[in-house]
Parts: sequence; structure tokens; C-alpha cells
Amino acid sequence: MKSIDDQYASKDRRALPTFLYTFDKDGRFKREESSQGRLLSPVEGTYVIGTRGELVLYIEKVGDDQVAAARPERYQLEEQPDGALKLQQVSGATFTLAKR
Repeated sequence: MKSIDDQYASKDRRALPTFLYTFDKDGRFKREESSQGRLLSPVEGTYVIGTRGELVLYIEKVGDDQVAAARPERYQLEEQPDGALKLQQVSGATFTLAKR
């Protein structure tokens, strides 16, 4: 993840969590979150990119635990001039993903 913007987020960049997203061509993804150098529970599942610029992540596994029913996370996609993707949740949180 390149950046995160949330009106409630701490302005101290050291306190912000870091996220690493991995997407494969078969529709699977993995999200790893670290906070202050500690790896938190990874999240895995499937993803779909809709025809109206929407990315839906279906959370199927948290840590080692399979969830009973997949939980969707919906984002509006907007491609940036530098090739990064800006994702916005309904809550207003905005994420920018960039290739490594």
C-alpha cells in the first residue's frame, strides 16, 4: 500500500499500520498488516473487479481461521496518473495501491 488517508487516522506516520496486498491472476488475494514492527493476522480470500470500477474483496480466512461466510469489502477504483490505484471505501477511508 502506498498511502492511507482517513480523517480519523493518526498524523504520526510511525503509528500508522502498514499493509501489503498480494493479488494473483486467479482471483485470490492476501493482505498482511503490520503495526509498530509486529505482523498482525493475515487476511485471505478472493477478489472481483466489476465493470463499474468497483473492487470487491471477499474475506474468507483470518489468520489460520476460515470464516463461516465470506465478508465483502467494497472499494471504488480510480486509476492514478502514475499507474497506482486509488481505492475508496464507503466509510471515506482512501487507500492507494502501487506495484513494488
